Amino acid sequence: MITREEFLHLYQKCASGQCSDAEKERLADYTDDLKLADNVWDDPLHSEDEVYHQIWDKLQKSRYPSAVKKNNNYLWLKIAATLILASAAVWIFTVPRKTINRVAQTKTTPAPLQIKPGGNKAILTLSDGTSIALNDTKNGMLTTQSGTQVTKAREGMLVYQPRHKTSADHPAINSVATPRGGQYHLVLSDGTRVWLNAASELKFPAQFSGNERRVELKGEAYFEVHRNLSVPFIVHTSGQEVKVLGTHFNIKAYSDEASVKTSLLQGRVNVTSGSKTSTLNPGFEAISNQGDIKVRPADVQQSIAWKNGWFQFNNATIEEVMKQVSRWYDADIVISKAPLPLRQFTGTISRQVPISEMLEMLRYTGIKFSIRDRKILVHQ
Repeated sequence: MITREEFLHLYQKCASGQCSDAEKERLADYTDDLKLADNVWDDPLHSEDEVYHQIWDKLQKSRYPSAVKKNNNYLWLKIAATLILASAAVWIFTVPRKTINRVAQTKTTPAPLQIKPGGNKAILTLSDGTSIALNDTKNGMLTTQSGTQVTKAREGMLVYQPRHKTSADHPAINSVATPRGGQYHLVLSDGTRVWLNAASELKFPAQFSGNERRVELKGEAYFEVHRNLSVPFIVHTSGQEVKVLGTHFNIKAYSDEASVKTSLLQGRVNVTSGSKTSTLNPGFEAISNQGDIKVRPADVQQSIAWKNGWFQFNNATIEEVMKQVSRWYDADIVISKAPLPLRQFTGTISRQVPISEMLEMLRYTGIKFSIRDRKILVHQ
């Protein structure tokens, strides 16, 4: 039976015109009784009939009308309502002394160039300097490094499988780098899983050996470390090291960010910056900046929203929002020197929507956007 998670994935895939006929049929056969929150329909600005009309109009304009069956229109209305009203975007814009709650309407503004969302793209660099564009490579075994078989298991996933032990004296160091607009999933030789966000790079030995498992990160990644009490796992970033035995955590260490943020979901980690070391418990995050560490409660689901296919903001500035937009859509951002309206953004939106829909939702704050090729101008 198709799960809700699989349904959401297939819906987004079909909406972009990439579904096979079999996937369309599987999508149409979804029978879970999705329900909207009771207060969704209480907006005085829209009657129930108007909401249904808007939902059905959007569904009819989608690229897979054959997947809509006449005998389950009501089910599709509920499904579409849940997706559009719950997963497309619900934003809260905070201004001084005033808060506005609004369900964003997805009106697409035509642009000379439709900037599409990112996808599974990365470059694998082997120890001898050979580079492999993973998105252009067929699934299957790619090479062998230090007694470890390197396989592209499926689209967006690279797996290292040790075949025999090798010496720790001369480890084969590999790297996987995602461009702006890219992401990738790796399984390292010890079974540790790593999800790389856009504009990120992970360096690691093809096979771990010795008394530690050490990797180097630039950018952002989510780790599910395979537990090994005798061999700690160490993530080195600029100005920080995170030492773990087996746990789940996210590290955000972009060079254009003022600090490095480590958010812990499960287990326990030690974060070291300069001469200071702090221990994190689940539900907390460490902010490292020039040898200083501050530990505070964290919204861990917000920290890993990118891994699950979402943008999620909590009182974010326009600069913080546009940094994420730039990385995921591979677009250059130019922010006007003239003062912009003071706004903070709280909300969630799928990372699969085209950039025109993303910007349309942000326009509700009074901030304007212009698109020129792959450059987005932010102004009043």
